[in-house]
Amino acid sequence: MTLEAACLELAKYAFHKNPTGGDRAFYKLLEQSSLHTHTENGDLTSMIVDTHFQVNFQGQTVPMSGIGYVASYPEFRGNGAASQLMTDILRENYQNETFFSYLAPFSYSFYSKFGYSYVFNQKHYEINAVDFPVGAKTDLTVKRLAYATAQVDLACVHAQAVGNGSLVRGDFEWSYYYDYKKQPHFAVIYDQTEPRGYVIYDFDGMNFVIQELITLDDQAKNAAYRFIASHAGAFDKIIYTAPSDVTLE
Repeated sequence: MTLEAACLELAKYAFHKNPTGGDRAFYKLLEQSSLHTHTENGDLTSMIVDTHFQVNFQGQTVPMSGIGYVASYPEFRGNGAASQLMTDILRENYQNETFFSYLAPFSYSFYSKFGYSYVFNQKHYEINAVDFPVGAKTDLTVKRLAYATAQVDLACVHAQAVGNGSLVRGDFEWSYYYDYKKQPHFAVIYDQTEPRGYVIYDFDGMNFVIQELITLDDQAKNAAYRFIASHAGAFDKIIYTAPSDVTLE
């Protein structure tokens, strides 16, 4: 068994589920990652995936280390291996002049030991579908498109909206998230032929789930809201985990 396959088995056991997107998505992620592992007597005990991203910082594109798949088999937990792997990763990134490291913590107290602190806020909305903001009529056009057709325009909008600290998406990121990890629906908002916003969304039973909503102006926001609200007859709730500056309320 390869090391990559052994790590996939550990990930499935530790998180008691398959990675989102399945095996192929996990292997795709490793194409842009460093795999840090600990073994005892030739057996894998712990792992961390350090994925190489870039983020916007004060108008510049700088490197970022994305920490994920921090996992150990239960019989080896508490042996200090995960802490040592984290120390090794931070030292390696320091030597490589990586500016930032991001993670979504399972334990704030564990990661605070390595200098991590809380930095990003989000809002989680669960709104009765009939109560979602209707939006105003505009002259813009909303087109539902397959990912392969929409990708260039999605990237165009995202690049214009990227904020301080936000992930800069290159070809790898777009492909990993939407060719491999998830296959949601895409709607792009156009002013004639110019993309001005988009909605990435999915269905979960009777819930309409907004995965990402970016608009470049108020007209595009109205068009996006109107498109989302048009689904009210088919869904009970609209669910949206949004940036903290979104004010649906």
